[in-house]
Amino acid sequence: MSKTFKTLCYLSMAFVIIYGACYFYIDLPVTLYAHSHLQKGMIYAWSQAIAIPSTFLFAIGIFLFCSCFAWRLLNKQSNSKLLNAEYTGASIVLTSFTILALKHLLGRYRPPMFFSQDLYGFNGPTNAYMQYSSPSGHSGMMFALMISLCFIIKNTLLRTLFILIAIGFALARIVVLKHYLGDVIFGAYLAFSICFLLKNTYYKQLFHQEANKS
Repeated sequence: MSKTFKTLCYLSMAFVIIYGACYFYIDLPVTLYAHSHLQKGMIYAWSQAIAIPSTFLFAIGIFLFCSCFAWRLLNKQSNSKLLNAEYTGASIVLTSFTILALKHLLGRYRPPMFFSQDLYGFNGPTNAYMQYSSPSGHSGMMFALMISLCFIIKNTLLRTLFILIAIGFALARIVVLKHYLGDVIFGAYLAFSICFLLKNTYYKQLFHQEANKS
């Protein structure tokens, strides 16, 4: 087994433990606190203000991937900047589709369903919006954007800023009661896994080929 897949296996095992702990012990207390103490004031207003529509994040990914991929194929040439932009777009798009499939499959109730109907947990395959809590699509796509930038940009300060932006965005989803803590962690895990896998397999070969041309 390659180093890439070993890393993903260890990460997956850690995620399962963390997600299980969130589901059984952490998600409800955190959500109850947000519901009782954070539904007004500056934190809530800030959380609502940064709620970028998921379609906008997805559109960024589609544009970057399709335009850069088409340019590379039609012109039969590429450069590192073009590949970086394509890689970022591919990370966002693949993360988005993976999360959408899991949302439909798992059918976890969103936090408002707990407060209105005392429903918590999973209900299986569904098309109902109020059962699309896990994993968090907004968090996943934002983490995909920021993590892909972290793999591209080597500056430690910028990398730290990117991660803080993604974490802040994910926490805002909890404050506005769109997701549980475990849901945003799930989205972040998928985003990192996909970014890491793409960077160390398909795009690693492309970057290697580009380096040999230089």
